[in-house]
Amino acid sequence: MTLILLGTILSGVIFSKILLVAGLNHIIARFILVLIFAYVCFFILMKLWLHYLTEPYRRSRIAENLIDAADAITSIPGFSSTSSAPNMIGHGGEFGGGGASGAWADAGSVTEIASTVRDIIGDVLII
Repeated sequence: MTLILLGTILSGVIFSKILLVAGLNHIIARFILVLIFAYVCFFILMKLWLHYLTEPYRRSRIAENLIDAADAITSIPGFSSTSSAPNMIGHGGEFGGGGASGAWADAGSVTEIASTVRDIIGDVLII
């Protein structure tokens, strides 16, 4: 994304300089044209980035250039693709309803809490 942003900014700056050298001195007209040009460049760069991320491109790139590490390990004699690890069956976590079992009666009254806080702050300020 940084390269897309950088490419968009550079395309706008370069196109603005080209228009200025070509004699378009009216800044509003130049700004509108540069904005449209940079916007089109942004979409072109996004299209290139999406093309880079799409599955057919990745498959062809992997098939041509890269070896999958898992395939390389299983091709070594003595290794097999079957695993002796137990099958894990996930439940996605369970919620037992915990956390809401406290009672407000145990917290003490507001005056007790205020006097405790006043005592603590007073001790800190005295020191």
